Amino acid sequence: MKLSQLNDSMLADLSIEQVTSIVFGNLKDDGLSGIAAILLGGKPLVLRERAQTAAKLYHDGRVPCIIPTGGVQWETELGLMSEADYMAHLLKEYKVPDNAILLENQAKTTRENMIYTTLLLEKTFHPRGKYRLYIVSSPAHLRRALALAQLYLPRNALISGCPAQSDKGAADNWMLDDEQVARVYRELGLIKKTIDHGDMEDIEF
Repeated sequence: MKLSQLNDSMLADLSIEQVTSIVFGNLKDDGLSGIAAILLGGKPLVLRERAQTAAKLYHDGRVPCIIPTGGVQWETELGLMSEADYMAHLLKEYKVPDNAILLENQAKTTRENMIYTTLLLEKTFHPRGKYRLYIVSSPAHLRRALALAQLYLPRNALISGCPAQSDKGAADNWMLDDEQVARVYRELGLIKKTIDHGDMEDIEF
């Protein structure tokens, strides 16, 4: 069966195993290197684990630059901040230097993350030929994010995904936490809408 064939009530009837397969896929870090890691924004609750994963890419020498992207304002322990500014603060906590952080503060959606980051990449790096970019996000968000990255990032970019390490939101434990359950089912609906919009290949399960 394909995801595009389901309506909303049918989505709610899927098994835990089916939801996990659709939302998380089988995405893993490929261990390669690139010119930058694109660090996607979200609610403050998930940003620390995303920032920590991106910082590890930097400290492991796999990317020389991290691009926190997200212009939505959230209340944090530091006051009202954009996603990108808050993630930059977290990256500095993890010893990533200022000159390795490139902010994108306009995007309000995952699609805009890719569009505005493309403009920033062209302006800053003027990349030519093939080069690799890493997309860093929560495990449940990464599959849809990668689909939009393939669509909206430059055609000569090789796109790799790096799922954030998550104590509660991983493929094998999300169903044990009510907040993660809500997030995963929300993402399931967004994946379906993205497929229906034509921005993502259909998923067979």
